Amino acid sequence: MKTLRLFMSFLLVLYVISGYLFIIFNLILLFMISLLSGAFSVIFLVVHVMSTRDKLFMMHWQLVMFLLLIMVGSALIYYALGYIVWAESLLLVILYPVATEEIFFRYYIQQILLKEINPVSAIIIQSSCYSMYYTRFLIIDNGRAFPFPYNIIMLISIFGMGTFYGVLTYLFKNIYVSSIVHFTIWTLFPLISIISPGIASSIIPS
Repeated sequence: MKTLRLFMSFLLVLYVISGYLFIIFNLILLFMISLLSGAFSVIFLVVHVMSTRDKLFMMHWQLVMFLLLIMVGSALIYYALGYIVWAESLLLVILYPVATEEIFFRYYIQQILLKEINPVSAIIIQSSCYSMYYTRFLIIDNGRAFPFPYNIIMLISIFGMGTFYGVLTYLFKNIYVSSIVHFTIWTLFPLISIISPGIASSIIPS
């Protein structure tokens, strides 16, 4: 069991590092490494949870079905509206980044911190790590992607969403509620980008 946890930790760290480097260097190999390491970390985590009966990750069928309903419903709506590529991408989005980020930051980092410090500090540190992870979008192309003040807005929004996801995980004692909220924000991306491109560019990475 210890070996499984160590290997899962390695996969999660590899997911974060390769994902960060992919944004900077734009190499498809780094994207594939990040995607596969994230996917395998989910698989190994499920094995670990089923063997330990971890309540935070144990299956809540109603929430899982609701999450799948959002995914299918959103895909059908975007198909009808002509957003074919986005509709077909939702299955990937639910795995990467939603599931992998919720597992790494809310399930993994936050739960480790909660064993050592109080909930408020644990959530704030987790949110800070989440924000640092997304600074990768601020340094590519010498910061042209997010010029001032959008770089500040993005970091604040990421920190706020990371905190919100962390609070949901702590209050509901599972990662499914935060995953539903996280995925719902992603499903709204095309609509937000039409209504307000500035807001979309600053909050959607979260």
